[in-house]
Amino acid sequence: MREQGEQGEQGRQGRQGEQGSRAAGGTHLIVVEATAVTAQGRITPGDLGLWDDMHIEPLARIVRFLREQGAIAGIQLAHAGRKASCNVPWLGGTPLTPEEGGWTVVGPSPIPFQEGGPVPIALDEAGIEEVIEAFVATA
Repeated sequence: MREQGEQGEQGRQGRQGEQGSRAAGGTHLIVVEATAVTAQGRITPGDLGLWDDMHIEPLARIVRFLREQGAIAGIQLAHAGRKASCNVPWLGGTPLTPEEGGWTVVGPSPIPFQEGGPVPIALDEAGIEEVIEAFVATA
């Protein structure tokens, strides 16, 4: 289930309802996808994340609700890499400019994800280690 919301909507009530309705309908495993391990690793400003402790309780609330419905909650931790800093799909999914709230994109090379997209900063070993550490800290 690809999660999108407005910026700052971590674990909003609607997300709980969306997942809870599936659990109540008999789905036994609900997996939340593309949950960013860093703010810079989001695809869009609407992506869920777990890079800050303030994100824990809203997502824990969803997990508790799913358990009450008899479902098991799973989560896909993610870092968007060169695909980061795009608008939400219903606003076109196009790359965000700095004026639109876009952020610095990192990746394995300075090759953009799409034509006209931001040129990523190529990660060196230290940068790769930071991303790995973010996955470890989030897990």
